[in-house]
Amino acid sequence: MLWVLHMARGSVGLAMSTQPPPNPVRLGDLVGTETWVWFYCLDCGHDVFRRPEDVPLAPDVPIYRIAERAVCSA
Repeated sequence: MLWVLHMARGSVGLAMSTQPPPNPVRLGDLVGTETWVWFYCLDCGHDVFRRPEDVPLAPDVPIYRIAERAVCSA
């Protein structure tokens, strides 16, 4: 299981929820901003920070759904 966290100057959003937010932030919304996406594997403790444009997922993926599609690279 992976936790995904997106961080921007002055705000942090944790992407682990069962209910979708009313207006979800999508991966493509973060491209070109001063934002990093943090991936943390709960199984092995591996973590990595990625710029949104370096995350190999479609830009229309909501942030809260990234953890469902991500796979640990360790």
